[in-house]
Formats: sequence, structure tokens, C-alpha cells
Amino acid sequence: MSADIPHTEEWFKTWFDTAYYHLLYRHRDENEAAFFIHRLIDVLDLRAGDKVMDLACGRGRHSITLHDAGFEVLGLDLSKNSIRAARTFARPGLRFEQWDMRNVYPEKGFACVFNLFTSFGYFDSMEDNLKVLRAIHSVLAQEGKLVLDYLNPDALGKIDGGTTAVDVEEVQFRTSKYLENDRVIKEIEVKDGDETHQFKESVQLIDLSTFQKLFREAGLQITQTFGDYDLGAFVPESSPRIILIAEQMR
Repeated sequence: MSADIPHTEEWFKTWFDTAYYHLLYRHRDENEAAFFIHRLIDVLDLRAGDKVMDLACGRGRHSITLHDAGFEVLGLDLSKNSIRAARTFARPGLRFEQWDMRNVYPEKGFACVFNLFTSFGYFDSMEDNLKVLRAIHSVLAQEGKLVLDYLNPDALGKIDGGTTAVDVEEVQFRTSKYLENDRVIKEIEVKDGDETHQFKESVQLIDLSTFQKLFREAGLQITQTFGDYDLGAFVPESSPRIILIAEQMR
């Protein structure tokens, strides 16, 4: 993991394609994620065998959960290395492809598109967010649904830029998080042996009213809104998540 990291203006093209990203976040709660997905399935009225898309699928952990629940799953992600890893789990009814979510995917007829765990809002402009939503609109079946799960900016609390240090498998990570220009920024310094690398994460602060506007412009109507992974009611000032279920406008 000591190879040089190429520079790119779009931070997600670099950071998500490194082994360091997966190393830093390897302790994410898989049980919570699986519970959340099964709760969603309960409210989506999907049928066994339905074709669904996991948009920004990473290495495919949620795609596998969806496939095990009985769906035909396509996982898409921009990261070449993540898709390479995900394809080791491919089987009939579970496939993966490298893809930029801003582009319209040529296959249509998806019963649901899942975009989970703040896999949105990476871009510099709202226009790119709108491109993503329009691309999703174009692949949905007539009764198809979108599930979009995002952080709730109104409940973030204080982010003071303090530094956190952690060692994982002899790799040292130092991270700091702060707010700047309506974005949450996380700077990540990685020390791997004699080498030091710098990365960042930068996510737009998008509140519910802005999502509503974006969805309308993309031809989508929000039908349900939840505020946490238990699918509790959304309370703007306290809910940790904005979880939206939408379908094509009629």
C-alpha cells in the first residue's frame, strides 16, 4: 500500500480507489447496515426476483445483502479497485460494473435504486447532483422507487476541526473534520512506513428542502421520509439521517 497516489481534482476518484480507504473504515457496523436494508425491503413492496441497483456499491457488501434477500442485483461504482474486489462475489443474479453515477446507465427497468450511507453530494455543483437524480429517473421501472440515505446537516452538532489519530495494521491515520462553504470536510493524513499521503473527503450539506427541489427538477416525487436506520419519523433538528423514498412523477 505504499504506491504513489495520483492527484485528481475530484477527491472521490482518488480516495475511494485506495486500499487506505477500506482499511480506515473496515470496522463499520455490518449488522446495522444489514438491519437497515431489511427494514427498507419491508416498506418498499418489492418482490422476489425484482431487479435492483446498488448505486455507489463499493466492494459490494450491501449488494450481497440485497441478493441474499432474493433480488437480482447490479452494483455500480466509480472505483475500479472496488469493483474488482466486488466481482469476486459475483454469481448469477449478482453483477458489478464500474460506472460514474452522473451518467445514464443504458439498462432500464429497475424496481429500485439504492443509494445508501451518504453516497451522494460529493460533487462541486448542484448540477452534478441533478445529473445523478435524472440518471436514476431514467433507469427506474414504471413503478420503480429510489431510496436515498444521507446525513442530516441540521443535526450535525459542533464540528471543531479537532484531530483524531488511529493506527490500523501499522498504518497511521490522522483525521480532522470541519465545516467550510456548506460542506463537511475531512482531511486524512496517512503514514505508511516512510511514506506520507494526503487525502480528503468533501460532502455537501443538503437539507430536506433542497432535496425536495432537486427531486422535483429530476422528475421524482418523495413519497416517504425517515430520520434514522430504524425508519423512525424525520425530525429536522434531531434526526441523524435523511432517508428518502421517491418514485417517478406521474
